[in-house]
Amino acid sequence: MEIDALRESYETWKQRTHDLTSSRAPWIDATLVFGFKLYTARQEFKKHDREFSIWLDHNGFKEITRHDRAGFIWIGQYPSIARQVMTETNLISIQIIGAAVKRRVPTARNHDSGKTKKKKVKKIENRAFG
Repeated sequence: MEIDALRESYETWKQRTHDLTSSRAPWIDATLVFGFKLYTARQEFKKHDREFSIWLDHNGFKEITRHDRAGFIWIGQYPSIARQVMTETNLISIQIIGAAVKRRVPTARNHDSGKTKKKKVKKIENRAFG
């Protein structure tokens, strides 16, 4: 490998990394906008995942993997939580950001004062100790 080509590709990588870190706020905004629009589009298909995938493919979004799509949809559904995740971290993986949003979303199960967990523990104790 020619050292000049290696050096040039490294310099390009450093510049792109700098561009991302110095302009994170616009990237976050663009991510939130696209996520919301994708989430809104997803709502039109309700439970028809396959039809939604086909619709995306036919409209020029074939490069978005189903995992990234899921991440964008979590981001779009919970933009304030997503903004918080992206502001507090340096994450750029849409899949990982979406998963972090999903973990932070309050659910009915999280608000049941531990009743669900207590029932499971009780069942386990009953099996273990007769």
